[in-house]
Amino acid sequence: KKIQLFVLEHSHYPDIHVIARLLCVILYSRRFFPYYAFNILAGVDENNKGVLYNYDSVGSYCEATHSCVGSGSQLILPILDNRVEQKNQLIKNTNFNLGDDINFVKDAITSATERDIYTGDKTLIYVIDKMGINVNTLDLKQD
Repeated sequence: KKIQLFVLEHSHYPDIHVIARLLCVILYSRRFFPYYAFNILAGVDENNKGVLYNYDSVGSYCEATHSCVGSGSQLILPILDNRVEQKNQLIKNTNFNLGDDINFVKDAITSATERDIYTGDKTLIYVIDKMGINVNTLDLKQD
């Protein structure tokens, strides 16, 4: 609703960095009775560069290159660190394509599902680019 008011007042959508600050203020205003949601905000900035923000439950946030939240995040995040930042690798691979990346994320989530009883049912993978937002649904274990 606040973004709609911004558009009416300024005749354009707010920058992703403005939305990031707005979410911070909303979460911080509820710090005594928080939502207990750990948010991820993703978008494209004015330079057509992907931007990702991590939030804790009271609104503290930081910009990140990759992120995941939830009970299985402790299992998935080291795998993403290895793939995205390629730490401790002698030969860095920069030849990635979108299809391989989506399959990699699906494999990581499926692996976490096998080891964490609270991760399951299904997951949504959002791909955000200059063409728009695409949602990939992955059905996981149903037990």
